[in-house]
Amino acid sequence: MNTENTIKKQIKNLDFQEAIKLLTKYKYCLIYKISEAPILSQTIHISENDWEEIQEAWFFKEEGQIHIYRDEGMLFAAMIDDALLPDAHTLEKTYCLADKFREKGKKKITVKEYIDFDKEGQCYVAYTRLLRLT
Repeated sequence: MNTENTIKKQIKNLDFQEAIKLLTKYKYCLIYKISEAPILSQTIHISENDWEEIQEAWFFKEEGQIHIYRDEGMLFAAMIDDALLPDAHTLEKTYCLADKFREKGKKKITVKEYIDFDKEGQCYVAYTRLLRLT
């Protein structure tokens, strides 16, 4: 089966305003702001003023992730949904969180790596996303 770039084709670019409407469906977030320490917690409400400070953010749950990022002063969004990747080869890796990120008993973060194959059949990690806090 030739699956080259299958994963990357399933990453959907979203309009930023459309992405904001979907954020409440995600359980956790990791947010990097210009003037504050990174935030890793259960999904929080973000005011319009807060978006001016955000450089990059990930909103995630078991089934998918929305990645919001700033490029040349504008915010963009991309979404990956596991429902669109039922046959994907994946690996899960769990890491211990630094003390500053530990909240309400959450001590580890799990990421999901999506494996794809190039034209020669060699595998590589095509995409990595946040999965869960435990």
